[in-house]
Amino acid sequence: MPGSNTMFGSLCSLSSTQKQNAPQLLKEHHLIAILPIEVSVAGGYRPKDLDINDFRKQLYDKGYELQAMLYNYLQQKECSARILSIESTNNLLQQAGITPDEIVRLPKEELCRQLGVDAVVTGRTLTQQRRKNVSAASNVLLLSTTGFFVVGSVKSTDTDFDLRIYDNSHSEAIWRCRAVLKDSEKIQQFVTQKLAKTLPYVKTEKDN
Repeated sequence: MPGSNTMFGSLCSLSSTQKQNAPQLLKEHHLIAILPIEVSVAGGYRPKDLDINDFRKQLYDKGYELQAMLYNYLQQKECSARILSIESTNNLLQQAGITPDEIVRLPKEELCRQLGVDAVVTGRTLTQQRRKNVSAASNVLLLSTTGFFVVGSVKSTDTDFDLRIYDNSHSEAIWRCRAVLKDSEKIQQFVTQKLAKTLPYVKTEKDN
């Protein structure tokens, strides 16, 4: 069923949906884990002197940063469930030999069992860079000092977010939030000020 819609100024659209039985399932979640976020970039050029494995590591590192942003936000709020620490989550994944790529492919109920939690929060971001009509040589993919991706001679950069909650007994997501951010320079503010607030574990005044 549809959830609420909100706007991050004129730069963002955001909407959430959930399964019909999600409210009951969410009440049964006592311990949850936030997984590293899958980060992808499309429409840019990788510098020739940047090894593909180094580039992939940079994407993984960004996924861990987004994971930490969501975790730190929830740690500051009153939540209906306890959150497994980032250190414990990532250590358990590493001990089980589960890489960031395998997190995407594995059934999420299996990840719940590996971590010993009632549910996992997982997500994906895709930054799409639309370039002006210039030569490929002048368009180089870089990591900006603000912490995300920019490209020389970019016309526009959109980032799609897809945040989901999986219960330990369901193969499909029971809750989902999708958003599009028009300004990649505002990703940190958006994640901490808007996206994290949509997670249904955050208690509101109506819950107290």
